[in-house]
Amino acid sequence: MQLELNERTVEGVLILDCKGRILFGEESALLRDALRGLIQRDSIVVLNLAGINHIDSGGLGTLVAVVNAARAVNTSIKLSCLNSRIRDLLEITRLTNFFDTADTVEAALSGCRKP
Repeated sequence: MQLELNERTVEGVLILDCKGRILFGEESALLRDALRGLIQRDSIVVLNLAGINHIDSGGLGTLVAVVNAARAVNTSIKLSCLNSRIRDLLEITRLTNFFDTADTVEAALSGCRKP
């Protein structure tokens, strides 16, 4: 399944729901372009990965790149709803502390509500 992205706002916080896979190529480019646009206009973005069934090294590299780009413009990207495969991938690559993660979208929102 190709990557599908849906944008929504909850209590002033932008959530990007992702469904499908994040692979090197078209999917990574789609996610990168979408997030680059969002970090220019929002100070916090929650990336809901509940619908992601696969991520490869290219997809992981894209996430690292957009988080770095977000930090450069004082924007925060929080990853939520990581399945066990994605959690294992972050542990194996020692990126667990690099990403700000939450078990649920609600947990991610509780730490980043706008006044």
